[in-house]
Amino acid sequence: MKLTKQNAKLELFNVNREIETKVTEHANASSRKKKTAIMDELELLWDRKDVIVRYINYHKKLENCSV
Repeated sequence: MKLTKQNAKLELFNVNREIETKVTEHANASSRKKKTAIMDELELLWDRKDVIVRYINYHKKLENCSV
């Protein structure tokens, strides 16, 4: 799948939903081991979100420069 600006926005929405789910899961986790595993997953999701946001912002700048 080619990453377009529209696809990036959809992927950002999906990642935000996953983050919300993991935060809730972390709050409800009982063991420290499970909380640590969920926190590792959250860090990966936050990194993924950062990449997508940078991609979207980069393309916004390109649009503004070409106008």
